[in-house]
Amino acid sequence: LPQRCLGLVFFVFSSAMRSAAALLAALCLVALVGAQQSPSTFRTSTTYSLTTFRTTYYVSDATNSYASQYVHLQYPSPSSEDVQAPAVSLGSFQGTYTSNTAYGSALYICVDGARLQGSYDEVGMFNGEVDDDGRATGDWFEAGTGACTSGTFDLQLTHFGFSGTYTCDGSGEEFLWEEDRISNFRPSDDRCALLDLDDDEEADGRWVDKYNNPLDLCIFGGSGEASYLREQDGDSVPLPKREGYFEGKAHLRGKVVTGTWYEELVGGAALFYHRNNGDLHTQFWTGLRGVLGDTVIDPSQLRDESRHWHTTYTGPLFPATVGDCGRFSPVKQYVLVNAPRTDDDDGIYYFVGSDYFDSDFPFYNYPESSNDAAPLRVAALTAFAAAALALLL
Repeated sequence: LPQRCLGLVFFVFSSAMRSAAALLAALCLVALVGAQQSPSTFRTSTTYSLTTFRTTYYVSDATNSYASQYVHLQYPSPSSEDVQAPAVSLGSFQGTYTSNTAYGSALYICVDGARLQGSYDEVGMFNGEVDDDGRATGDWFEAGTGACTSGTFDLQLTHFGFSGTYTCDGSGEEFLWEEDRISNFRPSDDRCALLDLDDDEEADGRWVDKYNNPLDLCIFGGSGEASYLREQDGDSVPLPKREGYFEGKAHLRGKVVTGTWYEELVGGAALFYHRNNGDLHTQFWTGLRGVLGDTVIDPSQLRDESRHWHTTYTGPLFPATVGDCGRFSPVKQYVLVNAPRTDDDDGIYYFVGSDYFDSDFPFYNYPESSNDAAPLRVAALTAFAAAALALLL
C-alpha cells in the first residue's frame, strides 16, 4: 500500500495536478494510519531450505477471517561441495522457541528419532518421547527447591510452535504451556542439554573444574548431596576459595540433580546434569526464601555473572565418599541462621533485593511487540505525509 500510494502521488504531481496530488496524499495518510491502528493480530511463520527462504504472514481480524501473504526468494542452488546442509527438521519439535511460560529468554529442543530433549533460560531442562501424531510427553526439571521445580509435560505441535500443559510434582497443579517457534534449525547439543540416557551411570563422584577445584557429589536413591570449592574474584591478591554445600533431589536415574546451594551468607537454586559428552554441567542462581532452603529465580540475573553462573566439571576422577560430600554441610546451617532478612512476615532473605518479591519479573532478549511499536510507526507516517503535503502545496 505505501509504495502504490507514493507512486500515484508522484505520477499526479508530475502531471502538474497539485490539488489532486494533495487530495490523494491525504487519502493515503488516512489509509496508512488506519492500517496501523486496526485491531488485528499479526504472527509469522518461517520455513527454510537450502535454496528457499519463505515467510508466511498471518493476519486475523475481528471476524476471525485469515489472509496470508508469501515472500518467496529463490537463489541459485549451491553445489554440495560448497555448502553443508543445515540440520532442519520440518514437522518436528526441533528448533528454538520463545520462553514466555518460564523466564522469557529462550527454549531449545533437539529431537533424535523418538527422543526429545531440551532446555530453557539456563535454569531448566526436559526430556521425553514424541509419537507419530506430533505429541510429546515426558519430564521437566528446574534448578531450585520448592513446590514446582519438577514435573511432567504433555505437548502438541501447532502451526506456530507447540501447546500443551505441564504439572508440578510438589503441588499436583497443572498449567498451560505454549511457545512460538523462532527457528527450525537444530540447536547445539549444549543448548539442548543432551544427556546420555542409554547407560546407567549416575552423576556422582569427584569432579574438578578448570581450576582443579573439587566437587564431590553423592546420590542416595532420590536425593543428592555435594560439597565444593570455588574461586573468588580478586583484583591482585588471591582470595581464599569459597566453601560451598548443596543438597537436593536426584532425577532420571541420578543423571539430573536439582536443589539449593549455600555459601557464606548467600545461597540459591542449582541444577546439576551429566551431559552426553561425559562432563558435569551446573547452573547456579542466587535467591533464598524462608528458612527451609526454598529458592526463587530472578530472571534479571541472567546476564549478571556475580549472581548467576554456570560451571563445567570433568571426571569423575573417582567415587566420592559420604564424608567428602557432607564436608561443608555446616555452611547451610550458618547461612539459614545468620543471613539477613527483609521486613516481610514470611522471613524472606533479601539475597535478590528486598523489592524483588513485590515486583514483576523483567524479561530479557525479547523483541518489541508489534502493538508497542504501532504508535511510533503511526507518528512516523504522519510526519512523512505532512512533509509530502507541504512540498506539494
